Amino acid sequence: GWKVFFNMLGLMYHNHPVKLEIAGTVESISHITSDLLYKCYNTFYNLSNMSLIVIADIDPEKTLEVINSSILKSEPKDKITHIYPDEPDTVAGTYAEASLSVSMPLFMMGFKDIDVGYGGDRLLKKNIITSILLEMIFGKSGKLYNDLYESGLITDSLEYEYTMQKEYAYTAIEAESKDPGKVYEEILSHIEYLRKNGLSEESFERIKKVVWGDYIRSFNDVEGYAHGFMTLLFTDIDYTHYFDVYKTITFEDVKKRFDEHFVRERSVLSVVKPV
Repeated sequence: GWKVFFNMLGLMYHNHPVKLEIAGTVESISHITSDLLYKCYNTFYNLSNMSLIVIADIDPEKTLEVINSSILKSEPKDKITHIYPDEPDTVAGTYAEASLSVSMPLFMMGFKDIDVGYGGDRLLKKNIITSILLEMIFGKSGKLYNDLYESGLITDSLEYEYTMQKEYAYTAIEAESKDPGKVYEEILSHIEYLRKNGLSEESFERIKKVVWGDYIRSFNDVEGYAHGFMTLLFTDIDYTHYFDVYKTITFEDVKKRFDEHFVRERSVLSVVKPV
């Protein structure tokens, strides 16, 4: 799974560091010095780059007293400026293959998102719209999933997710298949069919409610909600704005997003086959 994932990112991105494996390489690790480690620590692990989320049945005032008397006793440093290399709209490649110890080929198909460079409510809205679209296109109630499953091209699992930050974003679709290339073409053909014949407004209205239900259920998982809140906070998104943003989303928004994001020329396929 790790290999198929980073091979997909390597196909999508020419220069953006998101394509680099988090653990580094033998060569990059060999160049680490104590000075570099301390420079990284002092740059990133300070209060100007920190947020704290507390979700519990607690007294807010007493909690703030503890925070102010311990964590916040040092002065925050200057705000960190993140500098990224220029990233073309095009993908760096279209296909990657590796052979590893798996019983059935594993694939990850991706669509590179070029609508980037912002955060806040605008990014939150794009995220919700894309979540609705993914369920409309790839959900188990849809034609695509059932055609792929009934033809034996996939097992019962077809995972799909939209990942977004201010400076990069992508959609990834993952499954096991005896013929990943065939699945890839079937997905692209289905997208072209939808582009020609139009998305279903009835499906949009139904799935929009499903997405809202997923958000409501997220409150049942306190730790998960805290993690989600924190993750979005670093993209300047206030998770409490979800409903206000959600209710502005229209079928026209979804159609526009579909046409802009699900484009063959920005699609890639990464495959791991059995040895």
